[in-house]
Amino acid sequence: MPKHPDYPHVSSFTDRHGKTRWRFRKAGHKDTVIPGEPHSAEFDAAYEAIVGGRPAKTNVILLAGGVRPRSIKHAYKLLKESGAWLKLDFSTRDRYGRLIETLLTRKAGSEIIGDGPLAEVKRTHVKQWLQFHKDTPTMQKIMLICISKLIMIGIENEWITADPTYKMMKDYRHDTDGHATWTPEQCDQFEQFYPLGSTPRVAFALGVWLGLRASDIARLRWDHLTTKRMIINGEERTVEGFEILPFKGRKKKKGQTVFLPITPELAHELAPLSRDTDFVLLSSWKRGYSPRTLSGRMIQWVRAAGLPAGRLAGDLALSCHGLRKALGMRMAETGASTREMMDVLGHNSPSQAELYSRKARQVHLAINAMDKVAAGEAKRRKAPGLKIVK
Repeated sequence: MPKHPDYPHVSSFTDRHGKTRWRFRKAGHKDTVIPGEPHSAEFDAAYEAIVGGRPAKTNVILLAGGVRPRSIKHAYKLLKESGAWLKLDFSTRDRYGRLIETLLTRKAGSEIIGDGPLAEVKRTHVKQWLQFHKDTPTMQKIMLICISKLIMIGIENEWITADPTYKMMKDYRHDTDGHATWTPEQCDQFEQFYPLGSTPRVAFALGVWLGLRASDIARLRWDHLTTKRMIINGEERTVEGFEILPFKGRKKKKGQTVFLPITPELAHELAPLSRDTDFVLLSSWKRGYSPRTLSGRMIQWVRAAGLPAGRLAGDLALSCHGLRKALGMRMAETGASTREMMDVLGHNSPSQAELYSRKARQVHLAINAMDKVAAGEAKRRKAPGLKIVK
């Protein structure tokens, strides 16, 4: 353990990761690991605090933007520069970022949460932070994901060695079917409220007849329209549809496009629209929507039509994504295969498509079973009474 010539009672040691660290060792004093490297501002401030008998002031020199080194804000700064963060799609980064930034600006007592050292984050702190979203379990789960990402930055940079969020996800798992599926009656109510060719009606039609996510509805352009000629069941057919590269999963699929045929119902909805514009769905300013704005507008349109919408409506709230699920249920109820549903909705695994199939099959089987019970009971009631012959 070589002693440092410029710092009395300071010697080096090698930690379990093979990294050289420094600590203060003196009889009558508690062994103290000193952060940073000798002659750095952080190291000097900590050493002076130790020999002066005062608590160490380890975050004296601030980083750009007034960020304290090794603080939770510092971890967020590094997270945004990481490859894992940059691989997330824009909407996910935006959602996570807004949640994290809100947390970092909150106060815990008299201190700003984001200014606190990441190394001092305990499991009790994480639970307290999750209570900010106690009325929305789904948001608690997302917040826990965000906190875990910050903790991993601390672990990767050797600020901490233990993860205070370890195995917490199971305690905050919110069992739900996700976005509510629009029923046929709700679809009818929406269509009756908004006139043909109106912006809400077009957004609705693109969601329910193409099964598009909000990110793809917002980006759908008229130059995506194309025509395919194919032999189907021995008959040559010419089919018009949209050929797009789905925004979600575009990196994993490496540019794989999907062709979505236009149904007669969708053709009827698109008939009043001008095709001289860039985007199929236009705002009142004759421009396209951003996915986030479109999702918010759909909540307003749904609520205006007298249907449940928004966070206050709970699990019954209707959204753009619920239209996509409505198409999945319609395909399942009409006997579409799992592979067919996957190709229309762009699912990578059959699990979600099979969920639609199981629900539709359960209804069909239940109806068939009760029909048999009813038929059997009718026969029993019509049958002549049995006579006992001696």
